[in-house]
Amino acid sequence: MELFLECLNEKSMLVNSRLEDCAKHKKVSLFLRLLQKSTVWT
Repeated sequence: MELFLECLNEKSMLVNSRLEDCAKHKKVSLFLRLLQKSTVWT
């Protein structure tokens, strides 16, 4: 039972880090888009 709970904990931690990575990636792409809009690359 304890092993099962440990496994669950590890999985939820993995999911949390994946969600954080996804949020970071979205923030970065949003930032890059803002950068492209604010600076004229002609």
